[in-house]
Amino acid sequence: MVLTIKRINKKHFRLLIICLFLIGCNEEYQMQTVLINGNIIDGTGTELKQDWDILISDDKITKIGPNLAIPQHATTVDVSGLTILPGLIDMHGHIYANLGSTNGISNQKSYLKFYLAGGVTTIYSPGEYDAEGTLDLQNRVSQGQEVGPNILTTGPYFDHSPSQVPWINGIKSVEELEYQFNKWSGKIDGVKVYTSITSKELSRLVELADSHDLPVTGHLGSVTANEAIDLGIHGLEHGIFGMPEFFSSGFTPSSIACQSGDFALTHPEIKMLIDKIIDNQVYLTPTIITFQAMLVNSEPVTTDWQKYLSSDVLKSISKFEKRLMSNQNMQDCLENGLKKQSKLLKEIYDRGGLIVAGTDPVGPMIIPGFGLHREMQLLVEAGLPPMAAIQAATINAAKALRKDAEFGSIETGKLADLIVVEGDPSQNINHIGNTVMVFKNGKQFNPSELRESVIGKIGGVED
Repeated sequence: MVLTIKRINKKHFRLLIICLFLIGCNEEYQMQTVLINGNIIDGTGTELKQDWDILISDDKITKIGPNLAIPQHATTVDVSGLTILPGLIDMHGHIYANLGSTNGISNQKSYLKFYLAGGVTTIYSPGEYDAEGTLDLQNRVSQGQEVGPNILTTGPYFDHSPSQVPWINGIKSVEELEYQFNKWSGKIDGVKVYTSITSKELSRLVELADSHDLPVTGHLGSVTANEAIDLGIHGLEHGIFGMPEFFSSGFTPSSIACQSGDFALTHPEIKMLIDKIIDNQVYLTPTIITFQAMLVNSEPVTTDWQKYLSSDVLKSISKFEKRLMSNQNMQDCLENGLKKQSKLLKEIYDRGGLIVAGTDPVGPMIIPGFGLHREMQLLVEAGLPPMAAIQAATINAAKALRKDAEFGSIETGKLADLIVVEGDPSQNINHIGNTVMVFKNGKQFNPSELRESVIGKIGGVED
């Protein structure tokens, strides 16, 4: 090979030298990393594999197995005695927080680092306060300008006007719905409907979403879960707290935070609903942590949670907690609802339903990453085996997003989204929080360093 060089700057010269002497101009250069001697939970439901290796080439998993041959220029990471799992997926991973004041909703770039530190390599944000800003963050993360998980989003909420949430710009007709969908269809990964959507609007929205292969999920109210499934909805948010069927006294927008209905799972309407969830493989995102965090006896998601919040937010939360904790009717409603939620989840799991894990961290005390660890623990408390809770946050979530060919399990050809933890979460789900290192798209991150960088940033000034 003959190279003719007339003028070359220093940067190009250095690249040429690397090409000629380190990797060879006739070879495609790959950054390769090998995790050696790890115990692997691959997310598919198979048993833990001991002392296996994983070869990462650029952003993909290219080989898995015991005693892999290590490429000459590969970086090796010894994870002996540690467990490797697929990167976690938060299926209700908002990037905004309610900070407690009248205008207290804020986008939180700091949330991105918290997610990643907890091993959450993908978030699915079902509706955002600042939908355009979320797209910008999505692009900045993909370009490496911001550190965080891969972001999937539904863009704006689809709701009828007036929405129960003042800042949601609702639609007033099917024509307006079509306009909003067409505006966003090429930018989003799914669709989220909210509590005031009408049956006619939901029906048309599902038709449009299906034509673009986009899943539709719902935080329901005006439309029952039974009817929504008949209309073709693909996911249900918040479990019974978002299912009007469970409200024996009639559903109102304010009911959503407190489920006081007395319908049992054996009630004919509820039995019909459960059958439909199973038969149509409608995925369920129960967000147990969202409601459990409102209980007077709830444990924080991490003992040092307060250090991550700004002083102003801590004051606002303190006032909110006093009002909530002193409302005994609300406490009783939450306790009742959560018990029923657990029974519903156990029955759906036992019958082969699709349960996914999400946190809805609009309440800033549900700190991302930590919050998903707690949600997985709560799934186990509801009666799911630890391996099922792991799948809810990995392969099940990827299936619900229609992305299971790309990520969600440790298999060759999939994205190198991995977490390494101490212990064995398939035996003790509490070990899921013992995160030692995180790989997103093949790049390694240190959880402790990520969290240290955002101490006091939730609700505070962000870089």
